[in-house]
Amino acid sequence: MRFALCQINPTVGAVEENLRKIEDVMAQVDAQADVLVFPELAVPGYPPTDAVFHEDFRSRCRSANEKLIQYTKTRDITLVFGTMVEADTGRSARWANGAIVAQGGNVIGTARKTLLPTYAVYDEARFFEPGQGPACVVDLGSIRLGIAICEDFWVVHDPTDFRSYERDPGVELKEHGANLLLNLSASPWHRGKVQERDDVVASVARRTGLPILYCNLVGGNDDLIFDGRSLAWDSNGKQITRAKPYQEDILFLSAAEDGTVAPSFENLPPDIEDDSSRDGVEALTLGLRDFCKKCGVESVLIGLSGGIDSAVTASLATYALGADKVMGVTMPSAISSNETQGDAAAMAERLGIQFETIPIAQLVQTYTQVIETSTGTPLQGLALENLQARIRGVLLMALSNRHGSLVLATGNKSELATGYCTLYGDMVGGLAVLGDLLKEEVYAAGRALDERFGQQMIPESVYERPPTAELSPDQLDSDSLPPYDALDAFVHNYIVHEQSAVSAAPPGLDGHKWGKLVERMDFKRYQAPPILRVSARAFGRGRQTMIAKH
Repeated sequence: MRFALCQINPTVGAVEENLRKIEDVMAQVDAQADVLVFPELAVPGYPPTDAVFHEDFRSRCRSANEKLIQYTKTRDITLVFGTMVEADTGRSARWANGAIVAQGGNVIGTARKTLLPTYAVYDEARFFEPGQGPACVVDLGSIRLGIAICEDFWVVHDPTDFRSYERDPGVELKEHGANLLLNLSASPWHRGKVQERDDVVASVARRTGLPILYCNLVGGNDDLIFDGRSLAWDSNGKQITRAKPYQEDILFLSAAEDGTVAPSFENLPPDIEDDSSRDGVEALTLGLRDFCKKCGVESVLIGLSGGIDSAVTASLATYALGADKVMGVTMPSAISSNETQGDAAAMAERLGIQFETIPIAQLVQTYTQVIETSTGTPLQGLALENLQARIRGVLLMALSNRHGSLVLATGNKSELATGYCTLYGDMVGGLAVLGDLLKEEVYAAGRALDERFGQQMIPESVYERPPTAELSPDQLDSDSLPPYDALDAFVHNYIVHEQSAVSAAPPGLDGHKWGKLVERMDFKRYQAPPILRVSARAFGRGRQTMIAKH
């Protein structure tokens, strides 16, 4: 029996568009497969939103489901697709995250997600009713296909883990007679996720002694990036084959009568090393490109300071969108050095992007004179530094209005953690592309981008120059922050691994001091643009905190 795992990129809420995409892929696959599989919530899109409670949205999903079911009426195929279905509990406030199995114009099976994740970026218990009924096993001749949805195969037998569930749907499917397992997934990527997926989901194959087909979503949806990499494991939990990362793909496999699985075509080995700097760049590229596409954004604006963060943001935007869609703007003040201004111009020329220079010295002088006249005291210190950043923010947003372009914020995770950024200044924008990259990861991303371009787009002096905000004479980041290697280690341990502030601190760093600062800066992060997620715990959706707290 021939299977096609159709790794598609749906848009959240675009039911009709997603339906057309599914129909196009089915027409493309045509007679090459007996069973066509589409990912979790392929019809409404993932992650779910409060739209799932609206009757008109439910009606649109119901209509799309029926059209897909009827598609099989005149075709000799079995179709399995992720969608919303009515709950099997008799309650209607919440529907279920489900999968429909259609054949000959009829529904021959319905799976409902049993385990609803409510940790990290997930809050599915808010949106869906968990499945209560028996495991979904459908007879396909000699193949008895057991179908589950994403988290149903993420069971970890460890009471300290959020995924320590009482039920084990994979085992239940085997007990109901399955000889081949299928998992429809919308599994967002982060560093370490590929190995984690192989450790956890493949363990279901080892526990049951059954092969697994795994059809994953691909694409960027706001802050979440889905890497695809649909795959198959044999009954020992060993990978058989894997689809391409960060792009739509179709993985063809064949299943023998005993459920043994083999790839139908030779698959080329992946050319991206998992969790490498390039892997991160490709993930961010997909996230940025899809954010712009799905929001209807045609071009982006970046404030180019001559520093590493704006340089990498501009390089990434050019790689993702094309040089003709990117504008760099440098806004030198009386404090800006010739070196940073020169590097900003040189980089824009190398990238081939539009480049504008708007000096702000006169604007700074005008603002300070107005304030001094009104208050009777001169503006100085941090207030004067932030004024410069905010003037730049105003100019970027004015250009955004003028050109209809999206401003990309350029701050990194280390700065966002410590509040080393200015509200309504360098934090302005519609998307924070590097907001989940630690400072040293930004440098690595820059090198990876240079490699992808085949030439050094970011001047070497940008890599070598000590980081500086250039908001006061001779200013360096190290005047206000610890060395970035120590700060990065602290932020990673404190935020991602959720260690105590003292435990998270490397030797020589005052964890108590920096932990308190991180917590105090939530008021800034609550006003930050969406941050593309690359770590297991990014600021934003996956880290819920309070601003007013002890």
